[in-house]
Amino acid sequence: MVLKKEENMFEILKENQYSEYEDFALRHPNGTFMQSIHWAEVKRNWGSAVLVSRGEDGRIRGGMAILTQELEGYGKNFLYVPRGPVMDYHDEETFADLTAGVRELARQKNAFQFKMDPMVLSTDQEFIEMARRYGYLHTPDLAEYDTIQRRCNYMIDLTKFHGDTEALMQSFHQKWRYNIRLASRRGVECRVVGKEMLPEFERLYEETGLRDNYLVRPEIYFHYFLDAFGDQVRLYMCFYEDKPISAAIATNYAGKTCYVYGASSNEERNRMPNHLMQWNMMMWAMETGCSIYDFQAIPIGLDKAETMSGVYHFKQGFNGDVKLFAGEFDIIFDEEVKKASDAVQEDLAEKKRRMKEEAQKRAEKL
Repeated sequence: MVLKKEENMFEILKENQYSEYEDFALRHPNGTFMQSIHWAEVKRNWGSAVLVSRGEDGRIRGGMAILTQELEGYGKNFLYVPRGPVMDYHDEETFADLTAGVRELARQKNAFQFKMDPMVLSTDQEFIEMARRYGYLHTPDLAEYDTIQRRCNYMIDLTKFHGDTEALMQSFHQKWRYNIRLASRRGVECRVVGKEMLPEFERLYEETGLRDNYLVRPEIYFHYFLDAFGDQVRLYMCFYEDKPISAAIATNYAGKTCYVYGASSNEERNRMPNHLMQWNMMMWAMETGCSIYDFQAIPIGLDKAETMSGVYHFKQGFNGDVKLFAGEFDIIFDEEVKKASDAVQEDLAEKKRRMKEEAQKRAEKL
């Protein structure tokens, strides 16, 4: 059974109204940086739209920042809501209204598919069943790389420390506390730097991608990122004798500080710069009153053979919590075009797989 209303309260916003949605998303407990209007400024190969649901008082009670991309040769669009919608996940009236808005936007955009991946836990059967009632397809327990966003994140709940940074430090594994202090004793300095250091970040990022066997983004992408989010994003960099040896990009949005991209040199790793850098980013979170520090992705199931198992081991030392999300929810508007899109995506995935294999072979020769 689904709720039926005489009048829809959704609205597809005009661009001059976006600031109202941004103010809502920035202050909502389920807001995320990917649901900011500024994320579309980073994802410049996508179009965008903003959909909201209003209460009887006219105020926004839920919304979505939607990325749109046309499937070449078909004239139809893919609609995607990364880490959204922004709403109370158990407010069925708002969810029903936003879903009606999705269907209207799909009609206007001639869409073949809509996808969202909210930060709803895999155990939240109330949300999952509600989504199914409103026509969303959901496949539970999708594999590690079968979703656009990774399904498993590692987070620290900062609220339990009540602003006490020493209590936060004491919550870490003893070896991690030692390594944070060791980095400073061994001459590592962590700074917040500007865009002028992005070439150094890209150098470290490419070195990391080669070492850990993953594809890297071009430097211009990070220029877009820093430009789009302004004071809500920082580039951290660790130096030893004024030489950059590790770096990270973190966001501070809607009460969450997120460690989004990291990079480190093969040199001077014994100086533990990454431990010190994480501590500095956590201090930013604490100073700004964030409730969550999000390390982002870790492997599902924590399989030691998984390529990210070392990443998980590093994050685990900070004594956070594993958060497994439900995954993706889809509405299909054109099955045939969806099949064509899947074939294109499978081809791209195969090309990426071959590129990763080639990168691995190059790394083994070093």
